[in-house]
Amino acid sequence: MRRAIAVGSVLLVVQGIAGAAPTPPKLTSMEPTSGPAGTPIRLEGEGLKRVERVVFAVGETITTARFRVLPDGALDVVAPEYYRQGAAATVAVFTKDAVTVAMPSGGRVVERVVPGGGGREPGLSFYHVLQGGTVRQLSSPGVIEKGGAVGRASGIGMVFVKAGGLLERFDDNSGVVFHEPGALFGPAITNRHPQSATGPLIEVGEVTVSDGVGPFVYQAADRPPEPGEAPRPQPAGLGGPDAEALAPPEIKSVTPWEGIMGQVITLKGRGFATARDVYFHDRILSVRAVGFHVVSDQELRVQVPDQRCSMGGQFIIVVTNGGATVTIPRDNIVRGAEPLDGPGRRRLFFVDWPVRWAGVGEVVNDRNVPMIYIDDGGIVQDCASQVIFVKRGGKLDVATAAPALLIYERGALIPKRLTQGAQHGREVKAIKPSFLDTSFRVDYGQLLTRFRSPQPASEPRRGPAAPKPGADANENKKPIDPAMRAASRLAAAHNLEKSGKLNAAMEYYRDIVKTYPNTTEAKTAAERIRVLEAK
Repeated sequence: MRRAIAVGSVLLVVQGIAGAAPTPPKLTSMEPTSGPAGTPIRLEGEGLKRVERVVFAVGETITTARFRVLPDGALDVVAPEYYRQGAAATVAVFTKDAVTVAMPSGGRVVERVVPGGGGREPGLSFYHVLQGGTVRQLSSPGVIEKGGAVGRASGIGMVFVKAGGLLERFDDNSGVVFHEPGALFGPAITNRHPQSATGPLIEVGEVTVSDGVGPFVYQAADRPPEPGEAPRPQPAGLGGPDAEALAPPEIKSVTPWEGIMGQVITLKGRGFATARDVYFHDRILSVRAVGFHVVSDQELRVQVPDQRCSMGGQFIIVVTNGGATVTIPRDNIVRGAEPLDGPGRRRLFFVDWPVRWAGVGEVVNDRNVPMIYIDDGGIVQDCASQVIFVKRGGKLDVATAAPALLIYERGALIPKRLTQGAQHGREVKAIKPSFLDTSFRVDYGQLLTRFRSPQPASEPRRGPAAPKPGADANENKKPIDPAMRAASRLAAAHNLEKSGKLNAAMEYYRDIVKTYPNTTEAKTAAERIRVLEAK
């Protein structure tokens, strides 16, 4: 039996073969074990000439790596594109009938009941659950042997379950469970809804572990030299000319406009040469610092958060030595005391959250928007926003809850307790908003269509294919199928309803009915609307 699956940027093909299977591959070493994206890596071991896929998993993302088989049987692998500095990737190799996962030297062998849990960078921890061992909460990659059990796994790109091993629950939108025939699963997995957020289950012939190999830890890529200066090494987030001579950054375009967790997107604009931090902000999950790579002063490669993201629009915030900018959809600015449900906004707010703008002489009291921008002469008397920008001369009196991100210019009028209470409070040289037509959106549609991708090329290649002269990197990509988007929206609505966020769920259901009429998803959404309105 042969099955193909597309998960994010991953394309995996797993084939089961009846009868006696060859000995699974074994990994003995990985060199180097750290470096930036694109680093050449040598994997050595036994039986590697039959390897068809090399996979890297970080957080909730899983990607395939380019590789070639060397004459001596070793693998020459290129580290996939990834930019969160310090992130550790678990590596696995696939043949037609088996998978071998590299277990780091610091991996934990479990022979009894342990609570598990997180607290460490994904990839640096690894659980090998033996017979009689139980992990209540698994938040790192792991292998479950026969007689071992895991109560709940979440926030993981890969989990491996051998025959007789038990996985009760797997909460993930983009991760994958690889399992042998005879693996055991709890009702939360076996009885899941077809559009559940639970990641796919892929059957493989055999799962083996190679101890003491990896992980691969990502480092920052080198920055390009400033125009007119000699090349010189610069640490991540620093460098460039004197900050006093810099202007704040500006984002002019985001490509693509829609993607999935862990995807790398491109920002075009100016003032990126001295980028220090990049954040994503959504209404539900607050602020997340993300990895990035400075290509030039006009181009920035940014990684969508590789762990749990909410559906819908994301504000992108870039902080440099010259200042800060944030992407703001033009049609989503709500001025002063203007009501949020103004004409034409209800549909738009489903995907692009509103921004409350306090201009000259405008007084704002609003606890219902995720972000507030206080211009020179604007006053905010009370708010509960997670992200707040304050220009010189703007005034912030009260924030009911300490903001996750507070960015302000010198001369902004802010109580000292708020600047100290913010999780990421910082004074910058200047703030300049970047007005765009829409915001970047996280969409799980590609993840919900489990088995649809074409067969990969039979011969693995090292390094990405050379682009055509003058061609855009996304030129040949197929648009996302509307049916996939509808399924994605419906899954998000189900999750919101289950978590008790009924108003948000209703917004999602109504949008599905309006945007995707005459579909199965629209019929289901209409039924849920009737049920919720009857309560």
